[in-house]
Amino acid sequence: MAGGDDLPDELIEQILVSAWIADDLADSDRWTMVYKSISCLCRRWRSIMLAVKLSNVIIHTPDDILWYTNTSPDLSHISSEQASPLEKASFSPMFSRTHIRTMLTYVRLISVVPDCRSLEVHIGTYRNKALTHKIHTLTDVPAFPSLYHVSLHWPRLLRKLSVPHLDTLDGTAVTTVRKLSLHYPAENDVREFVYCLPILSRVYPGVTTLYLRGPVALTNIAGYFPKLQTIILDTPPLDVANSIEAEMGSVEPSQPPSPSVLWTITAAMKTRKFRALRRIVHLGGAQEPGGWTRVTQACRAYGVTLEFKATY
Repeated sequence: MAGGDDLPDELIEQILVSAWIADDLADSDRWTMVYKSISCLCRRWRSIMLAVKLSNVIIHTPDDILWYTNTSPDLSHISSEQASPLEKASFSPMFSRTHIRTMLTYVRLISVVPDCRSLEVHIGTYRNKALTHKIHTLTDVPAFPSLYHVSLHWPRLLRKLSVPHLDTLDGTAVTTVRKLSLHYPAENDVREFVYCLPILSRVYPGVTTLYLRGPVALTNIAGYFPKLQTIILDTPPLDVANSIEAEMGSVEPSQPPSPSVLWTITAAMKTRKFRALRRIVHLGGAQEPGGWTRVTQACRAYGVTLEFKATY
């Protein structure tokens, strides 16, 4: 391959990762236009492409699962006692850094991957629109020994829902997860989100960092995630939020989380249910919101530091 062999492996990997994880790429094109075409170039690029595919697993459809298993070496026993020391030394470090992006529908099937560090789950759309009624299927996630970060993404709901209360939850808690990221559209009925909190708290009892992008008052989170130490509130300005929505393919622009969400911080502190909380970080525009000093002082009274980061 003329010119390509002059590039360092690290640069080739960056190029292939960008192509592989592109959001605007159809699932079939990801395999035919990226994986197959790159793998045909030369042995070096083929081996790097294989490493990219194994460390950035994307499963959106059943076809993705078939493609993944059919184009992977036999890795089903890497985590078992039958695996040789050489196999474990070769593959285990790679999979302990793997990121999986999938739909909630297929979380049970991602067991084809031996291990991963981070899991990104898109809730998807169901016919009855009761999307998060199926959130309990997170208990079907395989017991990845290295799983540290889980990120959940809700779609925009077309109508308000009447959600039931869930008293019981079967399944084993995932005790390795320390960071939980929740992306919830501002137009959605907040009750749909609140319905999920007791489920998520029981599935991920060891969470110490919560990243929240959505119009959810911190008072709603009080009492959940008993080990929570850091909360990150992501509230982009309106123009930035609309730009992000456009890149994700939304037809209509979205409203960013309301600034009023920030002022629930004081009320949340007064509940005294954030016993392990030590830090709240607000990611916002160029300037601090009005009244920021007052809220900072209120947090300090409860042993919590409040930080502002001009991110947008």
